[in-house]
Amino acid sequence: MTRMQLAIIAASLGGISTSPCQAQNNTPNAPWYLGVNAGISVQESQPETDEGTVVSLVLGRNRHATSSWEVELWRDEHSLTEDQDLKQLGIGFNWLQINREPLWDPYFLMSVGALRTDLNALSSTDVALSVAIGGSWGLGDSGLQMIADLRYRYTLYDDALDDLIDRGEPQLMLGLRLPLWFGVR
Repeated sequence: MTRMQLAIIAASLGGISTSPCQAQNNTPNAPWYLGVNAGISVQESQPETDEGTVVSLVLGRNRHATSSWEVELWRDEHSLTEDQDLKQLGIGFNWLQINREPLWDPYFLMSVGALRTDLNALSSTDVALSVAIGGSWGLGDSGLQMIADLRYRYTLYDDALDDLIDRGEPQLMLGLRLPLWFGVR
């Protein structure tokens, strides 16, 4: 196994022995959740470029009432010019600090991960860092939640891609979180 695969497994299983959150107000009582996000991404220095599309799949674990850990897989695409398509595939390890409120749960997200970038004949795998502010809203009594956040992803590209695409990308994401009820005591 590679170091990356071991890191993914360790991050995913890191909190199995902790107890789930106790239900208070709108605090989730399912320790695990599955999510899907969709959004737009903008290349800052190329305003003539169309906004890119971003989709991601999330597996998360509520550590306690005010924080969660997530593993997120994402893909985004940009059409830079008629003959240049930017495609990116990444994995990130997210930490969320959540402020539980009666009507919504604002949060702060930090992420570190790896990003595979393909731009025509050039390819590169680099470190990607993200920060976000957002919120989640409960949808009924099922535990389903809607999320919205504004992210900024900064990628440490190698020299070959550095002059061609932006290191920083603002992203607007919307998504759903579905609680996974296994493991609830």
